[in-house]
Amino acid sequence: MRIYPALKKIPDYVMNEGRKHLSQEVVIELEKLIADLLKVSPKDKPSAYNSIGIIYSYLNDFINAKEFYYQSYLLEHDEMVFANYLIMLQRLNEIVFAFEEVSSFLDNNPNNKVIFNSLIQMTCKYPSQERLEKLLEYRNYQTESREFEIDLNNKISDIKSDIKIFNKYEIDLRFYEYYMTSALTTVNLLVKNNIEIESTDNIEIDQFIINIAIKNLEYIDIINLNQKFDSRIQELVNSGLIDKSLYFDHLNKLSLYFSIIISNEVAA
Repeated sequence: MRIYPALKKIPDYVMNEGRKHLSQEVVIELEKLIADLLKVSPKDKPSAYNSIGIIYSYLNDFINAKEFYYQSYLLEHDEMVFANYLIMLQRLNEIVFAFEEVSSFLDNNPNNKVIFNSLIQMTCKYPSQERLEKLLEYRNYQTESREFEIDLNNKISDIKSDIKIFNKYEIDLRFYEYYMTSALTTVNLLVKNNIEIESTDNIEIDQFIINIAIKNLEYIDIINLNQKFDSRIQELVNSGLIDKSLYFDHLNKLSLYFSIIISNEVAA
């Protein structure tokens, strides 16, 4: 009878919010843990693959993270694992496919609140009229508490407002997906945090303004984030993934900045 190793626990620093620590020592430790998790018994593979997805995400290897989340979901059909898989699709800028995957899931599980919440978050980040209509369609299958209803109505109002601004400035949705994903991934490479996104129509300068606020950062981090974000956009333009004419056309239409959340206050 074959003896399999026990399912090992992920270190707390991988699971907790805060700055990522990716020293050579940490990378070696996590790579060894991945190797150990791959050796577990068949019954432990769903949990092991999910853990490997979490570790790869921490290591900023979003391709492998996506693959292991998906393999874990295929084995056990855990909704939380599927939600993590959707996050990896977004980090890899597979936005259209992520929405297709959500729709496919909710078509078969229309009452699922976890993936419906994923759809809400995705539509807030990447709004369009078509996506809003899908959100409203699936809302009909949800059982809402009063608190959830109020929060969802506020988010829907924000989505509608953003769609109006998109139309006002003629913002190209595909360009915006690259733009927003580049900003969010730049943050994800540095910290493991929940972030807050605020968008406004600045009438004074006639521009769509996006603020991404993050906890656990210092002011030097904001400078680094801006530099890395600008470099990432330039890479996408130079590679042809973002059309140059679209890039120059949008320079005066929208802008994005990072800020720090300090005790419920935001500092740019």
